[in-house]
Amino acid sequence: MTTVRTVQLPEVTLAYRESGHPDGPPLVLLHGLGERAAGWDTVLPDLAPHHHVYALDLRGHGDSGRTAAYGLEAMREDVLAFLDALGLGRIALVGHSMGGAVAYLVAQAAPERVDRLVLEEIPALYPRPSSVPPEGADEPAHFDWAMVRAVKAQLDTPDPAWREGLTRITAPTLAVAGGPSSHVPQERIAELARLIPDCRLVTIEAGHLVHNVRPAEFVAAVAPFLEARAGTPGRRGTGTAPRPGRHPKTMAWPVARLVRQARYSACQAKTSGSNGSSPGSASSRADSSGASEPSAASRIPMAAANPWSSASSGPQEPTMPAPGTPAPSGRKSGSSNGNSAGT
Repeated sequence: MTTVRTVQLPEVTLAYRESGHPDGPPLVLLHGLGERAAGWDTVLPDLAPHHHVYALDLRGHGDSGRTAAYGLEAMREDVLAFLDALGLGRIALVGHSMGGAVAYLVAQAAPERVDRLVLEEIPALYPRPSSVPPEGADEPAHFDWAMVRAVKAQLDTPDPAWREGLTRITAPTLAVAGGPSSHVPQERIAELARLIPDCRLVTIEAGHLVHNVRPAEFVAAVAPFLEARAGTPGRRGTGTAPRPGRHPKTMAWPVARLVRQARYSACQAKTSGSNGSSPGSASSRADSSGASEPSAASRIPMAAANPWSSASSGPQEPTMPAPGTPAPSGRKSGSSNGNSAGT
């Protein structure tokens, strides 16, 4: 069951989608530029049973309020105010693209609030040529074009303190890269993983929209990381040796194994004579309207705005192709309703 709610914060009203186990550990999801909370629905059925999930519409997006001022720091403060308003202490925090930048700013500013951090397709930020869309080119969209211009201007000329602050993040972190078909420079994601003290990097060949294009592989990497405790694989200091030939912070091999295990289990279920899934199972879940949702693997990927198009590509970290499937070409721009926040 997913419930859409709003909360009044000091500077803005934020909309959010709440789901999952009421007594589960809190998990907060932050979308990318030009997207909205519903963009996480491809992976929500597999994350919600073990967490109390809050997927936010960041300011200027979706059903959240429009404001006179926008910026990544303002979004960071909104997230911290959201945690205070709902009485949430330590959380697991997942951010995609722009949402990943907001997430690591939260982890820098309030390390005591972030227990686990997942950064999907967000690089260490450096100055780049301007990507700000011109005035007057706006088309109807579920986001505020003034927000797009403000955020892209920040991404074009990022504060060096954001990159320097990565070394102060204390939460165990998983960086998820989309591989060569992504327009995000993969060597910058690898740099981000090196700068964060306790960070692992996994590459899933899906392009920029990893959790939409390859939801099963995304969940196979992220879910065990969120649920891991001391002494389990993937944590520093457990005695687990890196696979030969891979960067010591690259965690590709467990993902491939988990995906194979998941597919084997699916095949076993198909041959067991099951007559269908029970209500609330991962294959069929209802939102607050009672509508049934398809399984994560069958959903059509949602496109996102492209805040990285001006950045150049470079040397890549080792990648993990999805077992038995070719890498998709992927869409590089646009939003889920056909509008683009600019490329």
